[in-house]
Amino acid sequence: MDSPRSEQPGAGRPRPGRRSRWVVVTLGASLVVVVLAVTALEIAPRPLAAALIRDWLRAQGAPASITITALSDRGMTARLTVGDPRDPDLSIDRMEVVYVLTGPWNGQALAFTPRSVRLVRPRLKLRLVNGNPDFGALNGVVRWVRSQPPSRQPMPDLLIEDGGVLIRTPGGDLRLVAGGTLRGGRSGALTGRLEPFRQRVGDLVLASAGGPFRLAGDGRRVTGDIALGSTTAQSGGRRFDAVGLSLALDGPSPDASGRGRGPARLDFSLAGLMASAG
Repeated sequence: MDSPRSEQPGAGRPRPGRRSRWVVVTLGASLVVVVLAVTALEIAPRPLAAALIRDWLRAQGAPASITITALSDRGMTARLTVGDPRDPDLSIDRMEVVYVLTGPWNGQALAFTPRSVRLVRPRLKLRLVNGNPDFGALNGVVRWVRSQPPSRQPMPDLLIEDGGVLIRTPGGDLRLVAGGTLRGGRSGALTGRLEPFRQRVGDLVLASAGGPFRLAGDGRRVTGDIALGSTTAQSGGRRFDAVGLSLALDGPSPDASGRGRGPARLDFSLAGLMASAG
């Protein structure tokens, strides 16, 4: 793979989700970058590829910085930051994409088919505003992705290594770290950990040591579980302490509308529950 290098910062400012919204947003943004880059590879000198990506993202209200470390008609490796460089809404330390590209230069119709995407240390930040996710500088990109007609192409295989999500809510921050695979946009597994947190909702305060979680699916069913460590809930003059809290889910995979059809089961368990006056 060739190894030209270019870097361009951007300036400016202003949601796809089937399995895990942050995964799809990260993948969607990554693929947009790749399509632009390989197009630039064919129609312009390579030093202009990063500028083309930067300008398109800026037009969607997403100021970005991108460093392309390798680019050819078969694959691309890059580093990407979207949003304020001091506190970005999306950053990917290393993005590796393998694809098939055809066009007039080889006597075929223009087509771009991504085969696999590897994301190393992707970091996504989102906010909950009135119960809805706000992706900050990525909002314009998310709207663009959602406005596109459904594709008959299968989604590429996705590998996430050391991923992270920061969710800012009115009651406090939630941090997750995770990694896993998604094959063809349908089946795969994601494992990780919810970091210690403290959330306030009205007069209820919930605090936990966090714990590991797992999410898996085969295209028809989704299973998941989370096991929290010591957890405390306080409301008014009452306090409840648990040594552990576990949740397990088994249900249908959501369709294109985000709804699942079929039986679902949710199991909830507490260990070492104690109640006391606040």
